[in-house]
Amino acid sequence: MTPLQPVTDLLRMLPKSARKILYTLLIFVGAVLALCGYLNIDELGPVSLDRAFEVYATLSPFMGAVAVANVNAPDKSAEPAMGEFDEDVDLASFEPVGDSSDVFSESSAFS
Repeated sequence: MTPLQPVTDLLRMLPKSARKILYTLLIFVGAVLALCGYLNIDELGPVSLDRAFEVYATLSPFMGAVAVANVNAPDKSAEPAMGEFDEDVDLASFEPVGDSSDVFSESSAFS
């Protein structure tokens, strides 16, 4: 069990649409902060950009928890097991690409 597992379990209790909105919001805030840094904007109202980056850096690991909560286990019936794969292999159309003497020396046991 990972340390974020309890957080992920709590997030899975939320509706899927709420989790998607939360993830999108976190990405949007990060993009706005990056854009502000690129444009050399130092203040965001009463908060400095450095302080906003510190808060975002503290909260950004939870984006991983939200992302994991959004992932569902694959449907078992949609994926056939390899044991059920039953197709004969037809090697009649197989043609070697090169000459075997190019690959193996004349003294080779495969000649």
